[in-house]
Amino acid sequence: MSSVRQEMVETAVRFLHNPKVQGSPVSKQTAFLENKGLTAEEISAAYARVATDGTDGNPLPAATSATSPRFSWTELAAGTIVVGGLAYATVTGIQKYVLPGLGGLWGAKVDEEEEADGAPTTSSALQKLQESMTQNQEALDLLQQKNSDQHARATWVVAEVGFGDGQPCQHAIAQGRAC
Repeated sequence: MSSVRQEMVETAVRFLHNPKVQGSPVSKQTAFLENKGLTAEEISAAYARVATDGTDGNPLPAATSATSPRFSWTELAAGTIVVGGLAYATVTGIQKYVLPGLGGLWGAKVDEEEEADGAPTTSSALQKLQESMTQNQEALDLLQQKNSDQHARATWVVAEVGFGDGQPCQHAIAQGRAC
């Protein structure tokens, strides 16, 4: 059994407390210490002292840095702002573009919000469409009336001239006109 050299263990503990060393894998730390002439017992004693030391608090520096990333407050604040902005944009987009097409529970509320924005709503567009259809129906009725009047005149002319009763041009010849 070999004896543990305390001065070598102390040097190894200082080495393991170095922040640059704490970010490296344990296998590289152990290989470096072995190259410096430490035995396996001395390396284990150094790791045990680092684990119980109050200055570090982490039993294995490489293992904890790999599993728990550290963020600064500015990174957390920026991430929170980005996620909040994306959530707001998603909710607003759904309310403005998806729900009006679906109607249903939120349809009336969305229409009121759109009226406040000055944008046309579905109900106002439907009302304008109905007014336009009423105007078109009135114009169609007027055209049908004119067509009916012209048809009646044409029927009278045919009856007067005689084209419909088998005696063509009877009236025109009587008046001295050519058929």
